[in-house]
Amino acid sequence: MKKIYLLVCCFFMVAFLNVSTCFAQSNIVESPNVKININGKASTYSNVPIIVSGRTLLPFREISQNLGVDDNNIIWNASEKSVTVHKDSIKIYLKIGDTTAYVNDQPVIIDVAPIIYKYRTYIPVRFISQSFGMKVGWDSISHTVLIKNESDYNEIKDILTNVDQSMNSLKSYRSKFKGDLKISIDTNYISKQEIISESDNIKRFLYFTLKSSVAFDDKHINDTIKFFSDGVMAYTNVDNEWYERMLDNEESEGMFSFEKLASNDLLSTGLSIDNSDLPDTIVLKGNIDIKEFTQSFLNLEQIEGCSFNSVSAKMIIDRNTYHVLSVQIEAVGTSKSLDGSEFNLLIECEYMDFDTDIEILAPDGLIVG
Repeated sequence: MKKIYLLVCCFFMVAFLNVSTCFAQSNIVESPNVKININGKASTYSNVPIIVSGRTLLPFREISQNLGVDDNNIIWNASEKSVTVHKDSIKIYLKIGDTTAYVNDQPVIIDVAPIIYKYRTYIPVRFISQSFGMKVGWDSISHTVLIKNESDYNEIKDILTNVDQSMNSLKSYRSKFKGDLKISIDTNYISKQEIISESDNIKRFLYFTLKSSVAFDDKHINDTIKFFSDGVMAYTNVDNEWYERMLDNEESEGMFSFEKLASNDLLSTGLSIDNSDLPDTIVLKGNIDIKEFTQSFLNLEQIEGCSFNSVSAKMIIDRNTYHVLSVQIEAVGTSKSLDGSEFNLLIECEYMDFDTDIEILAPDGLIVG
């Protein structure tokens, strides 16, 4: 009788534990598409990243090693179900199921407690990275966790701040923007855009020509749109007819200012200095989307709900003046508005003729004012 009683108790205990485990792990989402970028380089993991309550968790031993922790300084205490990690003068202590962690013996409340998932201990990547004094960002377009040493982050931030100041202080410049988009749906869709523009920031004149070429298999559509603005009114030429509208203050200011790259912390986290053979230049590279450029192109294409499977960006800057010379973005992704079809995107933008005497006149056939 006693044996039967014990067996029944054991049965209910196991059933309870299984239910509890299922309940706890029902909030866990495996995210194999999440990428981890540390100091500009992709890091790999043998165990899948997971999302718990909106936070990314990684296997503690692998993320610790990728952050530069020696394996001898990663300690698992089976009886306590705790992990201790030492790096330089920093000691981190976490316990499974406990939202109170300790950094150098000081308590810190974390959003998500460490858990055991598929026999592996997972810890929140943002907490351990920031505890080691690193900057952490999240690029929602490329699904990438960006981690960078604070000194490297500050160096990139300073460069981008100088770029903003330099580009926005220019009186005038020319730019050439090219965008190629290839989509494989029922038919092959290829779109090419080219914008050649001139901007006089003092007189508040902007003029550009947009040439568009779209191909559906053997069908080709070519179009040209002209745009002119005096900072107050916008004039657009479609099918050889001009249309005008008044700009609001935000549009007018945005039209005559360079993209605010320094205000984007993700770029400071995701871009790294590339040792280049190009003399007198700074080359920044990274697997990150420069949204100020891609959004303008994708808006032209009216593509929404984009998600990048892979993306790379490259920016070349004049080392002496901090003028941007070129920006290049390559991406492969999918879009909800394209029924999940894959697209390939290439964007190239060049800047030239800085502070030259550019005389921007209203196009022929347009009467301004």
